[in-house]
Amino acid sequence: MDRHKNSEKKSYKKTVKRRRRSNPDKLSDSQPVRFEQIEDQDGIKKTVEVRRRRRRRSQQPKKEKEKRQKLFKKAIVLGIIGIILVIFSLYFFMITWISGQGFKKNVSASVSDVISHDVSFGEFSLSGLNLRSKAFKINSSPSEVLLLDANLELLQTRIHPLSFFKKNWSMGNVQARSGNLLFGKDEQDISYNKIDRDNNGQKFVLNKAGIGLDSNPDHFEFNRLSVDECDFHWQGEGMIPDAFINDTNLIISNISSSEIPVDLIGGDLRIPSWPDLSVKSLSGKITKGNYLINQSRLGISQNGEVELSGKVSIKGKGEYQISSDFSKVDISEFFSKVWRDKVEGLVNGGVNISGKLLDKPDMKAEGGFSGSNILLMRNPILSFISRALSEPVLSQIRIENLDVQFTKTLTDIEVSNLSGQSLPLLKFDKGNIKISNNENLEGNIMIGVANEILNKPGVEERSQFSPDNEFSWSTLVISGTITDPKLGFKSIKLK
Repeated sequence: MDRHKNSEKKSYKKTVKRRRRSNPDKLSDSQPVRFEQIEDQDGIKKTVEVRRRRRRRSQQPKKEKEKRQKLFKKAIVLGIIGIILVIFSLYFFMITWISGQGFKKNVSASVSDVISHDVSFGEFSLSGLNLRSKAFKINSSPSEVLLLDANLELLQTRIHPLSFFKKNWSMGNVQARSGNLLFGKDEQDISYNKIDRDNNGQKFVLNKAGIGLDSNPDHFEFNRLSVDECDFHWQGEGMIPDAFINDTNLIISNISSSEIPVDLIGGDLRIPSWPDLSVKSLSGKITKGNYLINQSRLGISQNGEVELSGKVSIKGKGEYQISSDFSKVDISEFFSKVWRDKVEGLVNGGVNISGKLLDKPDMKAEGGFSGSNILLMRNPILSFISRALSEPVLSQIRIENLDVQFTKTLTDIEVSNLSGQSLPLLKFDKGNIKISNNENLEGNIMIGVANEILNKPGVEERSQFSPDNEFSWSTLVISGTITDPKLGFKSIKLK
């Protein structure tokens, strides 16, 4: 009995004996304990401390987890830095290779095969994705093509990123700062200087590197070639090359198609025996061995404009057929230098030109023009008429309704159906004049003079005129040269 009581007491002591951490009257919700009222065996109520259940901790200690996260971040950073270093090393190797002689020779040989011309490039360089070459030169061309030589300087294009891993070069537009193109007849035999392309060791190094432009690509892809300041030269048989187009912007686009557009913007067009023209826009396309001209505008004199259409063969004999319409052109452009300061006025008209450039070159142009308010002054013909008829007013006249037809070849120019009038004093009609290259003149013009002039006293040439209503008519015979014309009246019979 006593043992039983003693065991109960021991059990009770373990149950009710608690250790307090704080005053129960000053508890806060954030403390991890709570207090409860309990009764012991004697019925006495007591306040005891009850601990809250703590949350179960993670299986992995917090410090170990943070350590692993730091190691993972370091590995990522070091890996990225390593990849960047490898890429920069390969890029540096590629730049070194591209600027070398082997790359340049291989590319020259590949392009020669693609365009069937023997070509060579200047030094290459690479900046980012921008590929540059100091020069491009066509060393020889097939004998049937009129293009003999081409030199371009400071070429630049942007390479597509995939071109670094493929055998096909995909590029943006190619642009050159300046260029010279030579056309004509090559009097020497053409020989292709093919370049030895046995560079397997060099190719292996590139492939092993895993990055870099292939120096022997299968083909090149780009749509447009632009040359900012391009000059065109012509080399005739036994002649020194002479520029016929200066400082133009040459644009060749859509190169992969069968019809290649070739446009010129700006510059000057200079052809012997023709007026100088400024190129506003010369648009055309190359197809089937011909350059077809369309939608072209050129400037002449101060405000004049010329529109061109037609075709020019770029191989064989260089045959051409061109039609031209012009407006507001200074009439002095159609006269020799001796007479240019003796005529003023604007004319409109057109001309058709055909011929060939090689194998005994020839040219024939047929056209005409008309104008009003044309001023003739200090003219040898008018001076002769004024003296012969004793009429000073006729030394300078203003012509209305001027009409001129002409035919021009490489050796001479012939004016026909020349007509006009300067009322009320003078008319002229049925004029035909031939001017040769040595400036010899030959021709005649029907001249009508008002009867009131012929009826004045002292007119010695009155007998050479046949009266007809208000005007009397005679034939003015012209010979001699442009600088020293021989003139005289010849009587005619009017019907």
